[in-house]
Amino acid sequence: MFKIRITDAMDTSAWPSGRFICVSTIRCIYIRSLPLLAVITVRVPDRLKREMRKVKSVNWSSLLRDAIQARIELERRATARDWERVREAGIRADAIYREMASRYGYIDFNSAETIRYWREVRSRGMSPTPPSR
Repeated sequence: MFKIRITDAMDTSAWPSGRFICVSTIRCIYIRSLPLLAVITVRVPDRLKREMRKVKSVNWSSLLRDAIQARIELERRATARDWERVREAGIRADAIYREMASRYGYIDFNSAETIRYWREVRSRGMSPTPPSR
């Protein structure tokens, strides 16, 4: 989409950057490309639409764009991880592990092996007695 402005003045230094097409020494055409906007449809009840028409001072498109942008930012912040908190939680978990190891000693236990065993039992209908070592 392009916005075209025609001027009688040759002084285009005050204009923002864009393309100028000078037709003659008297007339210049300034062409500025605008960002493409997607079109969405919002359905509202007829009663609400009538109320919206009464309020002429509000740019409803702009209001909805701002509301959508605010909601996207809110969702982004809600789902973003606070990496400092993750790091602190890892340090606390390591401290707990070291405390348990110093108090009770090292235990040779592989949780992945146990999980695999019980998944096989559930899927194949095997006897729930684990094999002896």
